Amino acid sequence: MEYLYHYTNLASMRQILESGALKLTPSNLLEPKDMHIGVDQFGHKAMVSETDSYKPVVWLTNSDSPDRNGIDSSVGMPDEYVKKRVRFVLEKKPHYEWWHTWSDKNRMKKSYKKRLILNMNYASWYISETEIPLSDVLYVEDLVTGEIYLDNRK
Repeated sequence: MEYLYHYTNLASMRQILESGALKLTPSNLLEPKDMHIGVDQFGHKAMVSETDSYKPVVWLTNSDSPDRNGIDSSVGMPDEYVKKRVRFVLEKKPHYEWWHTWSDKNRMKKSYKKRLILNMNYASWYISETEIPLSDVLYVEDLVTGEIYLDNRK
């Protein structure tokens, strides 16, 4: 069985559990050039771009470690906002696409793609073009404390 992972912070994990799904976020197909304060996928004020709504996705990785995947390290942030802290574990499904092929198929600008993937393990990235219900998540764990927040394993 192959697994994919979604990493986030404690604050976002709570919002995901309340909403019942891993929500769509910016796909980065288009380089953001118009950053401004707006509303994120949870209805909160955040820095957003008009490009955020272009082909949004759920970001996944086949790496069981959050390192070198392009996940924000949140250096200097309170523990609640460290994005490498919480791991959602899912079985890989056929409709989850390898990001490298998907980005080429969607004609991502090559110069922007080259900058985006610099020094990252982009070969581990996968995407879902649809929200992922929590019923598709095997379990959610805190990588610091080991606490399990959701367990759908049988």
